[in-house]
Amino acid sequence: MKSGNVSYGETLIEDIRKNKVFTVIISTDMGETSKKKIIDKCTYYKIPYYIILDKESLSKSVGKNNVSSIGIKSIGGAQKIQNILKGVN
Repeated sequence: MKSGNVSYGETLIEDIRKNKVFTVIISTDMGETSKKKIIDKCTYYKIPYYIILDKESLSKSVGKNNVSSIGIKSIGGAQKIQNILKGVN
């Protein structure tokens, strides 16, 4: 997935508010306060989210360090991920 199609960090919250992401992936070991904030935003804006992978694995998947959550900005990419993860949550 191209880097322009992924949002993370503080940009993720803004992109959720602006409806620029179609799926959010949250690491299993993310801090509870931050996790709740993202889950609440996703719920409010009706964006599907999945709590999978640890920070290290999620970070490797996007080629960055210390990433706790990502938002998929491509509708096609989001649909593919949702189809793959349907049985996980």
